Amino acid sequence: MLFLVLCDIIKNNLVYYNAGTIDMNFIFCDDDTAFLDTITDLTRNELRRYPIEVQIITCSSGEQLLSQMENTEPDAIFLDIDMPEMTGFHVAEKLEKMPGSSIIIFVSSKDHLVFESFSYHPFWFLRKSDLSQLSIVVEKILAYVRNTKYIFDFEIHKQHISIFLKDIRYFENHNHYVTVHTTSKSYKYKASIGEISKELSAFYFARPHVGFLVNCQYIAIISQSELKLLSGETIPIARNRLKDVQKKFIEYTRSVHV
Repeated sequence: MLFLVLCDIIKNNLVYYNAGTIDMNFIFCDDDTAFLDTITDLTRNELRRYPIEVQIITCSSGEQLLSQMENTEPDAIFLDIDMPEMTGFHVAEKLEKMPGSSIIIFVSSKDHLVFESFSYHPFWFLRKSDLSQLSIVVEKILAYVRNTKYIFDFEIHKQHISIFLKDIRYFENHNHYVTVHTTSKSYKYKASIGEISKELSAFYFARPHVGFLVNCQYIAIISQSELKLLSGETIPIARNRLKDVQKKFIEYTRSVHV
């Protein structure tokens, strides 16, 4: 079963949320309300391409954003730098001291601030004068959240096993059992690889053969008849599945490269 995992800092426990679809929160903070409307509308349009539900919250000042953070842990914060009273850099300083793992995308009309922004470890620097990169930014945010906040959960002999998706190399079918091959070891349990494939359809897992489901980040080469993994292992590709595998892999490579 797939879950979104968030860390409860105070209790130091892992909290699981069922994630049949991907649910995220984005906060946009800008004192220019007209631009705020523009960038949120463009972002909503980009998000329609993905099987996800995203709550978009808008703030018109750094103070309002910090107040919002008391009740929300956003996955991404689009933060204007040049704001009165509290600049985006000042907000970023305060965010660094708060619990949580929100990523920051600085947004500014002042291109020269890109170098100063590096001190705050932003995920991206987006120029107001050129929002053509917004689609790339959205795609990379989704890839980042997929890799860092989602785990696959299953049970073997009444023992719960939880593995981050980024650590799963591939699933292999054995009659009524599935083996999960991870970066460190393998687990075999009773399951349907078809159901797992449906559950992971929003993620970068390709199904080259009825008996395999492969994490695209571990694919090295795709030929006409097989996949070669980074480990050197090979997995067969059914002829009628080649195009789907190529498409999924291209989507993955686009998400990790500009």
